[in-house]
This record gives sequence, structure tokens and C-alpha cells, in this order.
Amino acid sequence: MAAEEKHNNLLHYAPFGGGRRGCPRVLLGLDVVHVTLASLVQCFEWGVEGGRADMEEEMGLTLPRKNPIVCMSRVRLDPFPAIHG
Repeated sequence: MAAEEKHNNLLHYAPFGGGRRGCPRVLLGLDVVHVTLASLVQCFEWGVEGGRADMEEEMGLTLPRKNPIVCMSRVRLDPFPAIHG
């Protein structure tokens, strides 16, 4: 295996595999993530429970939050009005 091929294999996104056995629809999967995130931003108003996020950290490898951040959503726009009525 050439050095360039090893480097390219490291750059693959792990859940989709890589090489000859990689997922053939990886680009579709990544596009769906963008569309889903855009729909969540467009169709909901987001807020934090209590009005303010507690950003205090605990000690750890990834600096986890001491208290979890709880997000509340409220429907702003129905993305499929024809289906619901």
C-alpha cells in the first residue's frame, strides 16, 4: 500500500467505511445531514431551559459540562402543511 493511499484512507469518515468496501451513498448521507440541520433551524425556535445555559465545566478529557444543557423547541413553521390538514 502506497503512502498516499494510506493517507487517503485516514481521511474517510469512519461510519461510512472506506476503500473498496465503503458505502456507495456516502455523499447522499452527508447531504441529508445538511438538509436535516437546515430544517431544524428553519422550522423551530430554539431556547435553553431556564433562559440561560450553564457553561460550567467538569474535569475530563473532553471538558464535559457540569450540568447538561437542555434545549427547548417550539414549532415555527410546518414543513409539510398538506400532510397535516
